[in-house]
Amino acid sequence: MTLPEALSAYTLGSARAAWADGRRGSIAPDLDADLVVLDRDLLTAGASAIIGTNIRLTVIGGRIVHRMEDAS
Repeated sequence: MTLPEALSAYTLGSARAAWADGRRGSIAPDLDADLVVLDRDLLTAGASAIIGTNIRLTVIGGRIVHRMEDAS
């Protein structure tokens, strides 16, 4: 399985398994805003970059519930 396939399975696939693909699984207008922002683009960095990747921001229900503080 490629990294893009794995990411799709984890996001859209999980939404489909929960019968929620009309509300979740992708980023689009009018869908639930549950998402994370990573500190790197895994599609560019490659699968080996997953280890050591940090979550910069977590949004649940459209509300920010976690924000990584920048180290100064």
